Amino acid sequence: NFDPWAAIVGTAIHSWLDKAVSAWCLDNDSTDWSTETTLSINEFVEGHSDLYNRPLKAVIDWKGAGPSVMKKLQSHDPSAGYQIQTHVYGYGFAQQGWPVERVCLVFLPRAGRLKDMFIWSAPYDRNIAEQALRRPYRIAREIISKETLKYPHKWNDIQASPSDACGFCPWYNAMKEKG
Repeated sequence: NFDPWAAIVGTAIHSWLDKAVSAWCLDNDSTDWSTETTLSINEFVEGHSDLYNRPLKAVIDWKGAGPSVMKKLQSHDPSAGYQIQTHVYGYGFAQQGWPVERVCLVFLPRAGRLKDMFIWSAPYDRNIAEQALRRPYRIAREIISKETLKYPHKWNDIQASPSDACGFCPWYNAMKEKG
Protein backbone atom coordinates (compact mmCIF):
# COMPACT_ATOMS: atom_id res chain seq x y z
CA ASN A 1 0.00 0.00 0.00
CA PHE A 2 1.11 3.51 -0.80
CA ASP A 3 2.02 5.62 2.22
CA PRO A 4 1.36 9.33 1.47
CA TRP A 5 3.47 10.67 4.35
CA ALA A 6 6.52 11.59 2.21
CA ALA A 7 4.27 13.55 -0.16
CA ILE A 8 2.58 15.31 2.76
CA VAL A 9 5.93 16.32 4.27
CA GLY A 10 7.24 17.38 0.85
CA THR A 11 4.18 19.57 0.25
CA ALA A 12 4.56 21.16 3.69
CA ILE A 13 8.26 21.88 3.03
CA HIS A 14 7.46 23.50 -0.32
CA SER A 15 4.68 25.60 1.21
CA TRP A 16 6.90 26.83 4.04
CA LEU A 17 9.77 27.67 1.66
CA ASP A 18 7.43 29.54 -0.69
CA LYS A 19 6.17 31.68 2.21
CA ALA A 20 9.68 32.23 3.58
CA VAL A 21 11.17 33.35 0.24
CA SER A 22 8.12 35.49 -0.58
CA ALA A 23 8.30 37.18 2.85
CA TRP A 24 12.04 37.83 2.41
CA CYS A 25 11.39 39.42 -1.00
CA LEU A 26 8.68 41.63 0.48
CA ASP A 27 10.81 42.65 3.48
CA ASN A 28 13.79 43.45 1.24
CA ASP A 29 11.83 45.00 -1.63
CA SER A 30 13.41 42.41 -3.93
CA THR A 31 12.21 41.07 -7.26
CA ASP A 32 15.22 38.74 -7.58
CA TRP A 33 13.21 35.61 -6.77
CA SER A 34 10.07 34.09 -8.25
CA THR A 35 8.43 31.26 -6.35
CA GLU A 36 5.95 28.59 -7.39
CA THR A 37 5.83 29.45 -11.09
CA THR A 38 3.51 27.44 -13.33
CA LEU A 39 5.19 26.68 -16.65
CA SER A 40 3.47 25.62 -19.86
CA ILE A 41 6.24 23.45 -21.27
CA ASN A 42 4.35 22.34 -24.38
CA GLU A 43 0.80 21.45 -25.38
CA PHE A 44 0.79 18.36 -23.13
CA VAL A 45 3.21 19.19 -20.32
CA GLU A 46 2.78 21.71 -17.54
CA GLY A 47 5.31 22.10 -14.76
CA HIS A 48 5.43 23.84 -11.43
CA SER A 49 8.84 25.29 -10.63
CA ASP A 50 9.77 25.99 -7.03
CA LEU A 51 12.16 28.90 -7.45
CA TYR A 52 13.83 31.09 -10.06
CA ASN A 53 16.61 33.58 -9.38
CA ARG A 54 16.75 36.45 -11.87
CA PRO A 55 20.34 37.71 -11.26
CA LEU A 56 21.76 34.16 -11.48
CA LYS A 57 19.32 33.10 -14.25
CA ALA A 58 18.90 29.91 -12.23
CA VAL A 59 16.07 27.42 -11.76
CA ILE A 60 16.02 25.82 -8.30
CA ASP A 61 13.99 22.77 -7.35
CA TRP A 62 13.50 21.76 -3.71
CA LYS A 63 13.57 18.09 -2.76
CA GLY A 64 12.75 16.79 0.70
CA ALA A 65 14.92 13.72 1.19
CA GLY A 66 15.09 10.94 3.72
CA PRO A 67 18.30 9.67 5.34
CA SER A 68 19.03 7.03 2.68
CA VAL A 69 18.80 9.56 -0.17
CA MET A 70 20.92 12.09 1.72
CA LYS A 71 23.57 9.41 2.32
CA LYS A 72 23.52 8.31 -1.32
CA LEU A 73 24.06 11.92 -2.46
CA GLN A 74 27.41 11.96 -0.66
CA SER A 75 28.85 9.67 -3.34
CA HIS A 76 26.40 9.85 -6.29
CA ASP A 77 24.81 12.60 -8.35
CA PRO A 78 21.05 13.00 -8.07
CA SER A 79 19.01 10.67 -10.25
CA ALA A 80 18.85 11.40 -13.96
CA GLY A 81 15.10 11.95 -13.60
CA TYR A 82 15.58 14.77 -11.12
CA GLN A 83 18.30 16.33 -13.26
CA ILE A 84 16.13 16.13 -16.38
CA GLN A 85 13.21 17.68 -14.48
CA THR A 86 15.25 20.80 -13.72
CA HIS A 87 16.31 21.13 -17.37
CA VAL A 88 12.67 20.82 -18.44
CA TYR A 89 11.76 23.59 -15.99
CA GLY A 90 14.61 25.64 -17.47
CA TYR A 91 13.15 24.99 -20.91
CA GLY A 92 9.75 26.18 -19.69
CA PHE A 93 11.21 29.42 -18.34
CA ALA A 94 13.17 29.95 -21.57
CA GLN A 95 9.97 29.40 -23.59
CA GLN A 96 8.42 32.24 -21.58
CA GLY A 97 11.38 34.52 -22.32
CA TRP A 98 13.18 34.18 -18.99
CA PRO A 99 16.93 33.66 -19.45
CA VAL A 100 18.24 30.42 -17.96
CA GLU A 101 21.91 29.62 -17.43
CA ARG A 102 21.83 27.16 -14.48
CA VAL A 103 19.61 24.48 -13.04
CA CYS A 104 19.86 23.41 -9.40
CA LEU A 105 18.49 20.79 -7.06
CA VAL A 106 18.47 21.47 -3.33
CA PHE A 107 17.96 18.34 -1.23
CA LEU A 108 16.70 19.22 2.23
CA PRO A 109 16.98 16.52 4.88
CA ARG A 110 13.63 15.43 6.32
CA ALA A 111 15.61 14.20 9.30
CA GLY A 112 18.60 16.20 10.40
CA ARG A 113 19.68 19.80 10.03
CA LEU A 114 19.66 22.39 7.25
CA LYS A 115 23.47 22.41 7.32
CA ASP A 116 23.23 18.88 5.92
CA MET A 117 21.45 19.99 2.74
CA PHE A 118 22.93 18.88 -0.58
CA ILE A 119 23.04 21.21 -3.58
CA TRP A 120 23.54 20.01 -7.15
CA SER A 121 23.97 22.52 -9.97
CA ALA A 122 24.71 22.32 -13.68
CA PRO A 123 24.66 24.58 -16.71
CA TYR A 124 21.22 24.59 -18.33
CA ASP A 125 21.14 22.32 -21.39
CA ARG A 126 18.17 22.79 -23.72
CA ASN A 127 19.02 19.52 -25.50
CA ILE A 128 18.42 17.48 -22.33
CA ALA A 129 14.95 19.00 -21.99
CA GLU A 130 14.07 18.56 -25.66
CA GLN A 131 15.17 14.92 -25.63
CA ALA A 132 12.99 14.25 -22.57
CA LEU A 133 10.03 16.01 -24.17
CA ARG A 134 10.38 13.85 -27.32
CA ARG A 135 10.24 10.62 -25.26
CA PRO A 136 6.41 10.41 -24.92
CA TYR A 137 6.06 10.83 -28.68
CA ARG A 138 8.55 7.99 -29.27
CA ILE A 139 6.60 5.77 -26.88
CA ALA A 140 3.28 6.71 -28.50
CA ARG A 141 4.65 5.88 -31.97
CA GLU A 142 5.84 2.52 -30.67
CA ILE A 143 2.46 1.75 -29.07
CA ILE A 144 0.63 2.69 -32.28
CA SER A 145 3.00 0.84 -34.62
CA LYS A 146 2.69 -2.38 -32.58
CA GLU A 147 -1.10 -1.96 -32.32
CA THR A 148 -0.74 -2.45 -28.59
CA LEU A 149 -4.19 -1.08 -27.81
CA LYS A 150 -5.74 -3.63 -30.16
CA TYR A 151 -3.49 -6.49 -29.01
CA PRO A 152 -2.86 -6.01 -25.25
CA HIS A 153 -0.39 -8.91 -25.07
CA LYS A 154 2.02 -6.68 -27.02
CA TRP A 155 2.50 -4.39 -24.00
CA ASN A 156 5.36 -6.73 -23.10
CA ASP A 157 7.08 -5.64 -26.34
CA ILE A 158 7.17 -1.98 -25.30
CA GLN A 159 10.61 -0.93 -24.10
CA ALA A 160 10.61 -0.14 -20.37
CA SER A 161 13.28 1.39 -18.19
CA PRO A 162 12.61 0.20 -14.64
CA SER A 163 13.96 2.37 -11.85
CA ASP A 164 13.50 3.10 -8.16
CA ALA A 165 10.60 5.36 -9.18
CA CYS A 166 8.64 2.39 -10.55
CA GLY A 167 7.31 1.67 -7.08
CA PHE A 168 4.78 4.46 -7.66
CA CYS A 169 3.57 3.11 -11.02
CA PRO A 170 0.60 0.75 -10.66
CA TRP A 171 0.96 -0.54 -14.24
CA TYR A 172 4.60 -1.45 -13.72
CA ASN A 173 3.88 -3.08 -10.36
CA ALA A 174 1.10 -5.17 -11.93
CA MET A 175 3.40 -6.29 -14.75
CA LYS A 176 6.21 -7.07 -12.29
CA GLU A 177 3.86 -9.30 -10.29
CA LYS A 178 2.87 -11.22 -13.46
CA GLY A 179 6.47 -11.75 -14.58
